[in-house]
Amino acid sequence: MESGAAVMMTWSKAGVIAEALGSIGIVFTLLYSVWSFKTTLRDAYYAEIDRVYFEQPCPTLEECLYVRQRTTLPMVLDEVITDAGAFLRAFHAGGMEAINLKISKVGGLTRARQIRELAETLGIRLTIEDTWGGDLVTAAVSHLAASTRPEALFTVSFMNDWTNEHIAGYEPRSRNGVGAAPRGPGLGVDVDAEMLGEPLMSFTC
Repeated sequence: MESGAAVMMTWSKAGVIAEALGSIGIVFTLLYSVWSFKTTLRDAYYAEIDRVYFEQPCPTLEECLYVRQRTTLPMVLDEVITDAGAFLRAFHAGGMEAINLKISKVGGLTRARQIRELAETLGIRLTIEDTWGGDLVTAAVSHLAASTRPEALFTVSFMNDWTNEHIAGYEPRSRNGVGAAPRGPGLGVDVDAEMLGEPLMSFTC
C-alpha cells in the first residue's frame, strides 16, 4: 500500500486491507522515505495493526531506528541498504525484520547474492527486486529469488508486470501472484534483437 497522504487515512486503509485479507496475507506501508520525522514519530505511536509492516518511513537509518523504538510494527528497510556494510550496520543496530534487496542498487547480482547470503545466515527476510526494469531485470530477479532459502524469502517483484515493452516475450511473468525462474541458459530468456534497434556502439576484439 503506497502512503504519503493524510496519516490517519493511511492507517485506516491499512486496517481495512489487513482485515479483508484475514490470515492469508500481509500489508506493507510504502512510505518512500518521504514522511517528515515528526509525522512518522507521531504515527508510530498509534500504528498497531496486525500483519502490517512499516517500510522505511524515514530517509536515514538513524531516524528509522528512533521510530522503531517507538512502535511494535515490524520494519522493512529499503533505501538505506546500499551494500553489505550498510546491511550489517542496520542488523547490528536491530533495525529491521526484513529488507528490500534491489540488485542494481547494491552493484549487481554478485553483490546482491552476498547480501542475500548474509540475510539468510542472520535470519533477515528478503524482498528481492530492483529499482525498475523489464524482462531482463525480471529474469535476474527471478533467478536470485529461486536460489534463496524459502524461509528467508519474503516477497518477489516481477518488474515486467508493470511495463508495456517486452523484449523477451514478457518472460518470465507472474501468474496469479506466483512466478518462476526461466530454465534456459544464462538468464533463460530469448531477447528479440529487432526490438532493440540499431546498436549505439559496437566493439570488436
